[in-house]
Amino acid sequence: MIVALLLLLSAISGAQNPSDEAVLPHAVATRDYRTQLPGAPDARSANWRVVQGKLPEGVRLDGNTGVLAGRPTASGEFHFAVQITVPGAVRPVMRTLRLVVAGLLNIAWQQPAAKRGDGIFGEVLVTSYSADPVDLTVIIVAVNETGRATAPSRWQPTAPRRACSRPSRSAPRCRTAST
Repeated sequence: MIVALLLLLSAISGAQNPSDEAVLPHAVATRDYRTQLPGAPDARSANWRVVQGKLPEGVRLDGNTGVLAGRPTASGEFHFAVQITVPGAVRPVMRTLRLVVAGLLNIAWQQPAAKRGDGIFGEVLVTSYSADPVDLTVIIVAVNETGRATAPSRWQPTAPRRACSRPSRSAPRCRTAST
């Protein structure tokens, strides 16, 4: 009985298998974005509309062409579904899509800060989508069990190790490790 109820709820909500979700080319906040959505086999005269979820603020879907375009105002991950209606087709086609909008400068912990010996070590991955140079300082602070931030009396910062690469057309990726 419970299994049947779950199947019924899934059918009512229109939920689809997450593996059916198409991932769109990534966008960058505050930068122009444009991509043709994957559609029906003969979508030249189709009508496109978002039927579930939301597009990023600043991005619009052209209902006649299936082109997603605009300038996203904020970063985030957006899941939505489009319905494609082709004249003469038996029924509309549904596509579930995911669009990731990255910020201009993204910082992600690769190795959380931790005390090792007399030092505090951590590693972050910095991704910049800006053509402008970035001057970045990462400060790692120790906080004890009582919530008090302290620094060793003989603390001496070491120069960060930096390794950058630019895979294909994406933003340069730099790993910085410091104490």
